[in-house]
Amino acid sequence: MPKKESPRTGATVHGAKGEKQPKFNNNPSNPNNKAKAAQCLKILEWLKLAPLSTPEARNTLHIMHPAGRICDLRKQGHKIETHRCHESTSEGAVSVVAKYVLVGKVGADE
Repeated sequence: MPKKESPRTGATVHGAKGEKQPKFNNNPSNPNNKAKAAQCLKILEWLKLAPLSTPEARNTLHIMHPAGRICDLRKQGHKIETHRCHESTSEGAVSVVAKYVLVGKVGADE
């Protein structure tokens, strides 16, 4: 399968299964890193007020991969617990979702 250039990043996209995908660099001027930082800030501000579920993060904050941002926040030293909860979907099915709770920051007075 021929290689193509991504119109968004200019990176080479490999079409064959099993080939490595390009990684984004950690350059602070990379707009993807700025978007991640903005998403982390949105989540952190929410968590200071109330717990946040995965559907709330996706539907209200428009963050499609909240688990990744929670991971980033934990790496920054924030203590965030994950609780598994059962919630009803709009179709009436029951789904298990993550609910995140901010309990502090590593090294902060508790």
